[in-house]
Amino acid sequence: MFARREVLQRVLPQNELMLVIHKTPTEIQREPLKQSVIAMLDRITEALLLPQYNPVQQLPLDLFVLEIPRYPREVLREALLNAMVHRDYTEQGQIYVRLEKERLTISNPGAFIGGITPPEHPYSRGEATQQAPRRDCGKK
Repeated sequence: MFARREVLQRVLPQNELMLVIHKTPTEIQREPLKQSVIAMLDRITEALLLPQYNPVQQLPLDLFVLEIPRYPREVLREALLNAMVHRDYTEQGQIYVRLEKERLTISNPGAFIGGITPPEHPYSRGEATQQAPRRDCGKK
């Protein structure tokens, strides 16, 4: 993961990522990446932070205007790093980063270890997010 490209391809051929950008419903750009983790991370972050893919919303707040990107840099890098580091390198396949008009999807080969399923995962946000509106919000 942290080696020259030719060494990675020889020793770890499954270290690859596919960047798929849906420019229009009929125009799809595919960019396969077989590089070190840092090089892939930099390339994808650079592509996804372009204004046409990551619009900024302006939020007036008193005398200031906050600029809020659709995908903050820190969130993008964390999601990409998680996909790269936590993938199952014993399985063939690519990490996919798919950018559509209103959605970004990052997926990697593999599954949870030991038969754990997403609802059982201690860090699963799904259940917590569903339960949030029903919580007592600190009332006694």
